[in-house]
Amino acid sequence: MRAGGYESWFVSARDPASPRALWIRHTRHRPRKGRESAALWCALVDRSLGERPAVVKEVFAAFPPDAVAGARRFAGNAAMAGRVARWDLSVTGGQAPLRPLRPQALYRAPLPRTKLEACVPDGLVTGTVQVDVYLAGVSGWRGTVGHNWGSGHADSWVWLHAADFGSAPDCWLELVLARIRIGPVRSPWTAMGALSLGGARIPLGGLGRRPRVDGSLAGSPPVFPRPEPGFS
Repeated sequence: MRAGGYESWFVSARDPASPRALWIRHTRHRPRKGRESAALWCALVDRSLGERPAVVKEVFAAFPPDAVAGARRFAGNAAMAGRVARWDLSVTGGQAPLRPLRPQALYRAPLPRTKLEACVPDGLVTGTVQVDVYLAGVSGWRGTVGHNWGSGHADSWVWLHAADFGSAPDCWLELVLARIRIGPVRSPWTAMGALSLGGARIPLGGLGRRPRVDGSLAGSPPVFPRPEPGFS
């Protein structure tokens, strides 16, 4: 990764047989001036326990040498405020990657500063995630793997994945909504992605199409750690 660069990988997955889900993110930031930094995030949800999501984030001076993040595997550990999280997950999937930015020339343009790809838009996640003494066995959870890179992160963003739509279990939706900052001004929301239905991909959104976005949160959201400088 070059100086002035930003890169992150994440995997999100849910158990089709129980109210459990996970979200893990590995992030690196190499400023033009100053030292590189990295952060590992882990969020684990088990609604059957009646508790709020367990969230652990740790910031490092450099990307941990034993951590792995990519289209096929995630492994690492993080500690925060006395809590410790560990994970080792493998990802399988036969779907071709999805690059939601359209037109594709945006991947070569200076804006948006963040480029993105769903390396595995719909796959299966297997392995283990442990937070403190709670161990979650992950076996065939439906999930997605995302990759961001560029010179900085979007000012505001939402990455949505949905799958297993009842009578269409092979159907999936991958949608990214973002606002970018140009000087002191924020752009309007833009939505881009695709719906896979019957094996065919239907492009959604794109430049010039203005989605209606409600950015409010219903209920009591989990308390996530404050991002460190260079992270969002």
